[in-house]
Amino acid sequence: MHLNSKSEIELTALAIDISERKQAEMNVLLQEEKYRNIIANMNLGLLEVDMDDRIQFANQSFCLISGYELPELKGKKASDIFMSDEGKQIISKKNRTRIEGASDVYSLPVKNKKGEQRWWVISGAPRYNDNGEIVGSVGIHLDVTEQKSLEEELKIAKLKAEESSKAKESFLATMSHEIRTPLNAIIGITDLMQISNDARNDQNLDILSFSAKNLLALISDILDISKIDAGKIELVRNPMNMHKVVHSICQAFKPALEEKKVKLDVTIGSEVPEILIGDELRFSQILNNLLSNAVKFTCKGSVSVLMNTEILDDKKVRLTCAVTDSGIGIATNKLKTIFEAFEQADNKIVRQFGGTGLGLNITKKLIELQGGIIQVSSKLTRGTTLKTKQFDAALIDLFMPEMDGFETMKRIRKNKKLTGLPLIALTASAEVTLMNKALECGADRCLTKPFNPQILKKYFIWSYENTYD
Repeated sequence: MHLNSKSEIELTALAIDISERKQAEMNVLLQEEKYRNIIANMNLGLLEVDMDDRIQFANQSFCLISGYELPELKGKKASDIFMSDEGKQIISKKNRTRIEGASDVYSLPVKNKKGEQRWWVISGAPRYNDNGEIVGSVGIHLDVTEQKSLEEELKIAKLKAEESSKAKESFLATMSHEIRTPLNAIIGITDLMQISNDARNDQNLDILSFSAKNLLALISDILDISKIDAGKIELVRNPMNMHKVVHSICQAFKPALEEKKVKLDVTIGSEVPEILIGDELRFSQILNNLLSNAVKFTCKGSVSVLMNTEILDDKKVRLTCAVTDSGIGIATNKLKTIFEAFEQADNKIVRQFGGTGLGLNITKKLIELQGGIIQVSSKLTRGTTLKTKQFDAALIDLFMPEMDGFETMKRIRKNKKLTGLPLIALTASAEVTLMNKALECGADRCLTKPFNPQILKKYFIWSYENTYD
């Protein structure tokens, strides 16, 4: 504004179009408002902390997943509120990397306001001021507790599947051994009887009978376990003479025990009623399985059966039956597994005494079906031996008791007194790896069971002639 030559006041104005600048400022405000709304309402929890890990800001989603309101959080250390000692160490380490401008993603177990353990995935990054200086860190938090639980369930399921697969492999190996072994005896004795009339004797007939009964028992066990697992076993309630049933079952084992010179003691308490209502077949099966195990694993000493009852009321009694033996015993760490299907206390037991490990599992399930329980206590004992005799040749089962065939052949090959002894390895498995291992351990030949006697004779003659020519 100024005076002109006529002393009149003149006004001079400069107009500048700032529409674009105003629009840009408006756009910035809109963007800020947009992202402010996103941050405030997104499902991801946002948390800003200073260089001392003190909370400066938390969006609504973070408050929801943590259970805290913003006023409860502001100014407090995040690690003190949410983290365990281990978590605090991790956060402290992460905060030090923030100073260097590093960003990363990690997961941590935390506790919310209710004290519940949760799992968060955290994406952390440095937080800058307007001058580009690092003033703390900002983290995006996602609650993945459900996913973590699913992950753990999947791990457990995977472990169970792997254990199931191992159990299946073990079962198939055991079945192969258990089926092939009696078959080997049946085929071998039958071939001998066809070749020579002298082989048709009582001893060989006993072997045939024993092997056939073993096969039948194996098949019966498999069918029983299948029926029980499928819920097809029905218990009956009929009067049974308990004293007679127990003595009859025990009497059936007397020949086997007398042959071993093992004493059998049977004690039935005076309070045990003579007549009880129950399933005689299943009770007999239970006692038979328990006694069978006791007899099988006892080579000296005694086997005893002790039966007592506890009167519950006028119509019910609790029956207690204890089967005790002085046999090989069971290692403490195996006591919990012997009642599982296809489990035995030791693989050596399978090789020495046979069996599939089904008997005690069937027994346990039959007892539980009738509302009972089975318990075991035992201590492992040891024996001495599986080395003074001389032999022309040796047929060695790869899975013998106490010391397996592999170790046996290694020791034979190290024994100077047995130099040149022909070794023929026998196995129920046709796996190439097992046969190669047997050859590496000193076997001259490997045969699978059941073997052909003519082939065995051929290999024996070959070994004998090549060793002693």
